[in-house]
Amino acid sequence: MRGTYYKLILNQLRKGNFFWFPAQIWKYLTIPISQRLGRPLSGPINGSLFVTYRCNSDCVMCDYPQRAGRIKGEGFEEFDTNRMIEIIHDFAELGTTGLGFTGGEALLRKDIFTLLKTSIESGMITNINTNGYLIDEGTAKELMSIGLDSINISFDGATDETFEKLRGAKNGLKKAIKAIENLKKFKDNKGSPMINAVTVISSKNADEIDEIIKLLKGLGADHLGFMPVHDFSFKKDDEGVFHAEQEKMKKIVDSLLTNWDKQFFDNSTGYINLFKTCFEGKKNPITCYVGYSHIMADCYGRVFPCWPWIEKDRAIGDIKNGVRLRDLWYSDKLKGARKELSKCHECFWNCHTELNLLFNRYRGRP
Repeated sequence: MRGTYYKLILNQLRKGNFFWFPAQIWKYLTIPISQRLGRPLSGPINGSLFVTYRCNSDCVMCDYPQRAGRIKGEGFEEFDTNRMIEIIHDFAELGTTGLGFTGGEALLRKDIFTLLKTSIESGMITNINTNGYLIDEGTAKELMSIGLDSINISFDGATDETFEKLRGAKNGLKKAIKAIENLKKFKDNKGSPMINAVTVISSKNADEIDEIIKLLKGLGADHLGFMPVHDFSFKKDDEGVFHAEQEKMKKIVDSLLTNWDKQFFDNSTGYINLFKTCFEGKKNPITCYVGYSHIMADCYGRVFPCWPWIEKDRAIGDIKNGVRLRDLWYSDKLKGARKELSKCHECFWNCHTELNLLFNRYRGRP
């Protein structure tokens, strides 16, 4: 994510937003202070909006499609376009730096382009996470032209067999490749938006990491980011995905670090080094600041402080009946969650851990 952050800063400067960067530096400096005081002094750096849990994949490490069916069976419906727009405005009003649209498969929402444009017009850095299966030429052209900062495509294998095993979608690899090819057709000479890929490393695809790197470089992706598989969801179809062969995984990490490509890899070496700790089944050794740097909402109005809590379907509250996102950000409910999260060492999630590494350096920790 470090390479992406650098390019996002440059994009803001190109747009003439010269006061944006000092404002973000101030926000970055206030987050460790906020944790010491036990109250936020600024809005979050990252926001995530789960526009749907519906998905056209059936990944072994995710229960979102089943969750969508379960919640609908309880009588709940996804928020309509107008309510989703209100939530996006809530993120902007809170002072959120960047908003990521995710799911499920975000492109299954018929109004996704309206929602994306709302975020862009609100002045937030805006990206979308997708498996890419729905990105035909028409969709690619619109995605590349509306003003997004990045498009992130899940890419978990270099062979059809592995991709289908992990992502549960027939011809998933071919569809993901075609998505990147379609997006590349409409990339302008300014290099925006970035076309990024994200690979979740597990015991099932570790032997294909080198091929994944070669494939994505050949396709012309801007960056490739990695994260280790996490066993947080309710779905346990293939326990072997989560229980890695430690020596094998250690060699994969060592290989990445030995052949480090600073321009292409969208991670810090400090983060990749932590993969060894993760695959050994140990706790993350660094302090977590996610309660002050991130906030998440879903398509039913439920609010979560971090990715693991949404994986566990553990909401801290909801933004219904007149409750605004700002109300929860400064609420006692989130204050209690922050106390718990500041002592949490359970996850190695990429967006959380990369920021945590920066904040830990700020406090003089490794």
